[in-house]
Amino acid sequence: MTDILCPVCGKPNPPEAETCQFCQAPLKTSAFTPDFDEESDLPDWLRSLNADQNAFPVTSPAEEPSNVPDWLSSIGGETKEKEQPPSEAPAEPAQEQPDWLTDLTKDQPVEPLSADLPVWLSEQAPAPATPLSDEKQDWTDGWTSGEQAAEQQAEGEPSPSVPAFTFDAFEEPEKPTASESESGDMEGPLSTLPDWVADVTAEESEAEGGEDEAALAPAQLPSWLEAMRPAESDQPSTPTEDLSGASAESSGPLIGLRGVLSAEPINIRMRRAAAYSLKLRVTDEQKQRVALLEQLLADEPKPKALPAAPVITAQYVFRLLIALALLLPVIWAVASNGRLTPLPDASARPGVMAMYNLVERLPADAPVLVAFDYEAGYSGEMDAAASAVLEHLLGRGASLALVSTSATGPALAERFMANLNQQPERVNNPYTNYANLGYIPGGSIGLYSLAKSPRQSLPYDLQGVDVWASGPLSSVNGIADFSLVLVLVSDPETARAWVEQVGPTLRQDGAVLAMVASAQTAPLVQPYFSGNPRQVEALISGLAGGGAYENASASNGPARRVWDAYSLGLVVSVFVILVGTALDVTYKALLPGKKGK
Repeated sequence: MTDILCPVCGKPNPPEAETCQFCQAPLKTSAFTPDFDEESDLPDWLRSLNADQNAFPVTSPAEEPSNVPDWLSSIGGETKEKEQPPSEAPAEPAQEQPDWLTDLTKDQPVEPLSADLPVWLSEQAPAPATPLSDEKQDWTDGWTSGEQAAEQQAEGEPSPSVPAFTFDAFEEPEKPTASESESGDMEGPLSTLPDWVADVTAEESEAEGGEDEAALAPAQLPSWLEAMRPAESDQPSTPTEDLSGASAESSGPLIGLRGVLSAEPINIRMRRAAAYSLKLRVTDEQKQRVALLEQLLADEPKPKALPAAPVITAQYVFRLLIALALLLPVIWAVASNGRLTPLPDASARPGVMAMYNLVERLPADAPVLVAFDYEAGYSGEMDAAASAVLEHLLGRGASLALVSTSATGPALAERFMANLNQQPERVNNPYTNYANLGYIPGGSIGLYSLAKSPRQSLPYDLQGVDVWASGPLSSVNGIADFSLVLVLVSDPETARAWVEQVGPTLRQDGAVLAMVASAQTAPLVQPYFSGNPRQVEALISGLAGGGAYENASASNGPARRVWDAYSLGLVVSVFVILVGTALDVTYKALLPGKKGK
């Protein structure tokens, strides 16, 4: 025997099993039809209902009175037969009306109905009247009683009195069974129709009852409607497959179905992927095009090698000649140490003469404040410009106090004094009557503090000695106590700070401010000297100013040693410029075709 498949989970079970060994669902089901005829199987309450049902007689349609029309009695009888279920409990008999309700209804006058009846109603044959039973009145009883009243009025019989109201509306209607509800819904409205309508309904019922027949009789359609009917094909559009011989599915959600695709692994054919060649397929036409491209590339001219740049060009030669023309005269002038060119005339320079006159009027041992406010890059020019002035001050016996607003200023001051002491006339008698007070921090604010109180701003020198307690500086309490304030400056902003922060205090007390500036700073300081009143009493500008001061003081300082080289270099530079310009003009004149290039 074959295994029994579970209808729930679809798994096979032994033939003798009654429940599924996997999901415990019943495997064998048998149709059970309860036997309602056996009284022993019914409960007590149901047997009592059957006994009550048998106690009330059922009225047959044959016993109905003959005063109801045939078509109405036939419809009413069918309705009652269909609505009367065999197992339905009989309705309780209507109770008698109370005395007070009877008194209300008997006093009401009954008006006779009109004897004018329709022709079709008067032609109907009287049907036997159906006696009223104690059961609940059917919904068609009202119509029957209405017909009886109409006939009685036509015959001259008085109609019975109708009560004012009844209690039928307060009674709970009985719930019909499924078969009763279906038949009642279809036959209830049709029971009031004439005979010919009932015949049509009966024919439709017979047609519906023949659903088990092989085919239904086609309806007779009008010719115009039949012509509009779409053509039906006798054969199906696609052939159907005969699945009677296919195996049924034994597992899974499609259990019991035939002709389905199997999902078993054995039914899936596994095969290796096809190996495709990686070789490029090239047609003959493509090969010809490739060969043509290779030929074009081969015919391309090879790039020519760039010519090697010459080591020495005409431009390099001209540059070398210009350098030699400038250097050789300068080197010769410095090495010869001769006086080829005279120094500038001091009388032609007002600033130089003003400086010379200031130094000449200084008393012996006069305190002089000297500020070294230039950078190391300007030391060559500034040493040549200021050497003659400081030598003149030392010759007058002035006591120098050296300061600087630059961080490198104190070192430059020591170097400058060492160079002065190395001169031939100072080797045996070096000058030591000076004090290096060091660096003034704060820029403009530091200068303002120095103008107000030099002792508090710079109390000690670089060696940590209090120079204000003894010596020539002991008599100095303020900036105005210095006989001369000399500033060696290479920056216009630093010169302006000295004029603005220290100058007002000096002019207020009658002190003098003088400057030795570099050649690039002198034009910016010149307005302070040329103005009226003067904010700067004396001004020496660059190497030319230093040479003019040496000429005025008849000294032989560094300005004299470099003045010949400086003058000769300027002359050679002018000559080179003139020669170069002449050669360029001649070259362009001889080659007019290259003017536009």
